[in-house]
Amino acid sequence: MNRQLVDAISKDKFATLFFGVFDSAVNEFEYATAGHNYPILMTKEGNFQCLQTGGPALGLHSGSTFRTDKIRLNPGDFIFFYTDGVTETMNAQRQEYGERLLLNVLSNSRALGPQDILDAVLVDLDKFQHEQSSSDDRTMMVLKVTNQLKLT
Repeated sequence: MNRQLVDAISKDKFATLFFGVFDSAVNEFEYATAGHNYPILMTKEGNFQCLQTGGPALGLHSGSTFRTDKIRLNPGDFIFFYTDGVTETMNAQRQEYGERLLLNVLSNSRALGPQDILDAVLVDLDKFQHEQSSSDDRTMMVLKVTNQLKLT
């Protein structure tokens, strides 16, 4: 895909991508990122890590290489996927929401279900932004390991 984009788009364009495969039989998630915001793995206990393995954005260099990694998820753990429109949401003082506030709301809502986690982030974003309009999309997804797989 990277080589095709290098040949097909102008040199000032690129695409970001995150790709993952979840094996529910063993709660294993294999992934790679290509210049996209790093998804956040939040454990049931409140520890977190950003899933950074991969490579650069697609379409920049024909010789780019991309690595994959695997992580095991335990019941109660979740991965929060998002676009930059989430962390770059601005308030009236032109301050960005950022990762610190995002991590705080994810940690505080970690015992909730996937939809409730998304709702908590949206409420916090709206509170932070107050009446400012958004200039970018906000795309979010949660993969949470429970007794049943729920993808929202």
